[in-house]
Amino acid sequence: MSIYIGWYGNRSKLIASTLANWLTTIIKDLKIWVSESDIEKKPDQLNKLSAKLKKSDFVLFCITPENVDEPWLLFEAGALSRVLSAPQLMLILYDIESSTLKSPLSQFQAIQLQEKKKTYDLFERIILDDSNTSHSTAKLDDLFEEYWPIIEQSFREFPIRWFMTTICGDQNNLKVTSELLNIIGKTLATLPQREETVIRRYFGIGENHAQIIYEMDLSDEQMRQILAKALRKLHHPTRSRKLQSFLNDNVKD
Repeated sequence: MSIYIGWYGNRSKLIASTLANWLTTIIKDLKIWVSESDIEKKPDQLNKLSAKLKKSDFVLFCITPENVDEPWLLFEAGALSRVLSAPQLMLILYDIESSTLKSPLSQFQAIQLQEKKKTYDLFERIILDDSNTSHSTAKLDDLFEEYWPIIEQSFREFPIRWFMTTICGDQNNLKVTSELLNIIGKTLATLPQREETVIRRYFGIGENHAQIIYEMDLSDEQMRQILAKALRKLHHPTRSRKLQSFLNDNVKD
């Protein structure tokens, strides 16, 4: 069985690569293609992509709060719904509810990746639709239960890995350790309190800061401005140097 996994944005890309790893670990005879870059914003790319997708048995798009309203993603989804027939197109949702999806995304089947049963349903659906697989649902049950703690741990590490990818670039082999968490905490503490809180809330780092954000009484535009300002500061070498130093010492290609 051939599966295409598409993404748009840093967190979506992280989810796509992680999902591909889970699928090939548990269902070993899959052929998976993860797009190498964001969906190209060029009209001619849609035809090229459609040709590749028609050869896939499943097409999965990783949807997050950051890309759900992206105009080009919505355009592509609408276009693909008209040109794809054989492949089964499904949305992989992370940190977003299916009830919030707008057309054309709302017309597709969606699976919430953070829920154990929903994640299992995705694996089961693939096995049941693959006539060539050597897996059975009974075998899947055993493998899924064995690997679920690892999958669940990766969910908990997503905020840190997303943050590090945003500040320092792709980190496929990053391991989240107490040392890294300590460095991130100290780095964020150098920001003004309001900026630190917005960053933590945006990436989901540490405690749930939703109540604090609510008490700040900030508009969406104010939030975007504070976030952009804080990210610029975090990208500056005076703050990113220690993060990059940790990566140089601990992450191997």
